[in-house]
Amino acid sequence: MWAKFRKMALAVIAAAAVSPASAQFVLTPDGFVNSVDGSGSYVIECPGVSCEKLYRALRYCAESYLSGPFTYFSEMEPEAFTVNAKMPKGLLVGYKSFFGGKVYDISFRIRFDVRDGAVSMFVPEVKSMQFGIFKTKYSDVDLDVEADFGLDSKSVSVEMPQQVVSVERLYVSAQYCPVGGNPYPNNASSSVIFNRKGAVSNSAAKEALEYYFNTLAGTFRECLVHEVAKSNSSVIDNILENGTSEE
Repeated sequence: MWAKFRKMALAVIAAAAVSPASAQFVLTPDGFVNSVDGSGSYVIECPGVSCEKLYRALRYCAESYLSGPFTYFSEMEPEAFTVNAKMPKGLLVGYKSFFGGKVYDISFRIRFDVRDGAVSMFVPEVKSMQFGIFKTKYSDVDLDVEADFGLDSKSVSVEMPQQVVSVERLYVSAQYCPVGGNPYPNNASSSVIFNRKGAVSNSAAKEALEYYFNTLAGTFRECLVHEVAKSNSSVIDNILENGTSEE
């Protein structure tokens, strides 16, 4: 009975401690913005939770969901936390089937600011999106073959397979691309989400990017809800046992 009541109390505290995820990111030709107010961040309100507790919870969430061989964390405890990540095959554009869908490696940077009662998740900075296409190319190779019975050797042309790798890159727009990037090359090795006039030319890629980072924002919010609930468990115990929140 006690365990069930305590579990219910934890759920109530978690729901009340963190505000609803009303703000989401939307992609524009200049990058992501908050879809509600056009600002450059999404604020997760956590009333009554100290900066130190929120920082520890945020670091745990980042390590849980974004750790990998190509991920780097920069910390300025307890006020700021930055993630530089590369997710191989992390972005699916279109439907994953034999005839459609492309899976891109995606690199991005996200900064978090932490203060008493709130975590600000700044808009993602997309660094690169690309995937490799492996093709087999056949070319003629001349081989010298020694003949039997003392006859002279002769040259034989043999068709040999070779693996060729081409890289296709995806850019947000001409004005939002990394230094040295070329959204409009002479060949077809890249594509853009927004054309030169700012209109959407690749809606599937736009939707995929928004879904990816909005899901990530929601994941961080839910993780913070859980961690806030755990950090308040001792307070809940005292309320249930002694009728006071003093530890």
